[in-house]
Amino acid sequence: MATNETTEAKVGRYAAYIDALIAISPKSQATIAKEAGYKNPNNLSLIKSGKIPLPIDKVRALAKALDADSVRLMLMVLEERHPELLA
Repeated sequence: MATNETTEAKVGRYAAYIDALIAISPKSQATIAKEAGYKNPNNLSLIKSGKIPLPIDKVRALAKALDADSVRLMLMVLEERHPELLA
């Protein structure tokens, strides 16, 4: 059970960042999702809630759609999902 709590806490950091970026964006979530390459805006809702991870190959497109720093977002995702790559 501690593993699940730890995993949820880790996913929460970049998910919360994405949620905050979407909240301040002048674009709708549907527009952001489309620009990031998602057909369904519900994918962003699932990512924001931590129910599904943000795929590494979507980081750059999502950051661009959110007018955010893609390197910062990528580092957040890697720190949380693949910390061994940054060791």
